[in-house]
Amino acid sequence: SDRVLGVLQFFSRTDWPPREEAVKVMTVIGAQVAGYLQQRRTNEQLAETRERYRVIAETAQDAIFTIDETSRILFANSAAEKLFGYPAGELTGRSLHVIMPARFKAAHDLGLHRYAATGKRNIPWAGVELPGLHRDGTEIPLEISFGESIDGGRRLFTGFARDIRERKRIEAEKARLLEESRAANRSKDVFLAIVSHELRTPMTSIIGWIDILEESGHDEKTFGLALEMIRNSAGMQAQIIEDILDVSRIVLGKLRLEKRHFELSAVVHAALQSLMPSADLKKIRLIAQIEPDISIFGDPGRIQQVVWNLLSNAIKFTPEGGKVTVSLRTRVENDVELTVSDTGPGISDSLLSQLFDPFRQADEGTKKGGLGLGLSIVKQIVDLHGGQVSVDSDGTGTGASFTVHLPTQETK
Repeated sequence: SDRVLGVLQFFSRTDWPPREEAVKVMTVIGAQVAGYLQQRRTNEQLAETRERYRVIAETAQDAIFTIDETSRILFANSAAEKLFGYPAGELTGRSLHVIMPARFKAAHDLGLHRYAATGKRNIPWAGVELPGLHRDGTEIPLEISFGESIDGGRRLFTGFARDIRERKRIEAEKARLLEESRAANRSKDVFLAIVSHELRTPMTSIIGWIDILEESGHDEKTFGLALEMIRNSAGMQAQIIEDILDVSRIVLGKLRLEKRHFELSAVVHAALQSLMPSADLKKIRLIAQIEPDISIFGDPGRIQQVVWNLLSNAIKFTPEGGKVTVSLRTRVENDVELTVSDTGPGISDSLLSQLFDPFRQADEGTKKGGLGLGLSIVKQIVDLHGGQVSVDSDGTGTGASFTVHLPTQETK
């Protein structure tokens, strides 16, 4: 190609004039030598290129494999063998089907055959998400890119597969956190609406009875009833505010316990006595199965709050003429069990796992008012005592049973 690669010198023992035939012979010899030099250089460059490719392929973090038009694997790097769980060299010579879920094999073969015949692709060749098949049968989410080359007249395809399990996990976690954030925001919106309603209800009652007292001509009976209603409404409002403050203390880690040894049996009896009037109004039977002389180490005021919350909830959700059962017993050494069961509407499976979350209430059909903070506070107090609280229900219409386990001795 008019390019000088070297010089050939010919020597003779005798003098002779240049001959055309000799020149042609020399030209042919020169062309043959030049062709050999170029081929050798090309082979050396090709060998260097292949070695560079081999080093890059073997050190790559992504799986790299090359197949022919029949899907036979001609090359698979160590990352591919590691990703799909095969020993070194075991993938080479096998069909690509071995690392492909069964449901994709027919489509792959059809697409490869169609491309070989028409040059038309079924899918893009970059950034395709497809599952791979591990040797143990596990599917692996992959991001795959393809490339095509010609070698010795053969059409070859090289694929690059990236394991995206971690990316999928992060995406799923982000989606979960986003949904939880949205759910939390919805819950807070609901909570603010409930707070507004719950605070307004007793306040409306207080203002109404004050207006009645300001009117002239009320008798002593009306005056006494007004004071009682104002006192009850103020107490209700104070309890709502105290629940909100408790949640705030819990969130800030400022809920403090004043622990000491005390008789838990007496605390449960006291809670039962205080709620007896509420149960009587609804003709609910309170059944107590309480072992005597059970003492634990904890904050008696906070434990009484736990018992009162569980009992008042049971009475609130149990229909008229129903039954609420309270049992207290020593389960094993250093562990006592408190159970509050009711014959109320029960709890759906979808709500069971979320019942102790803040701002959660029962299903719409069974809401009885309140902030939805009581059970969350119960769980936090029990947790701070080193105990556990759980709920069990066979579904709507079957009642519910709350169980609290508390250690009898101080926990570290």
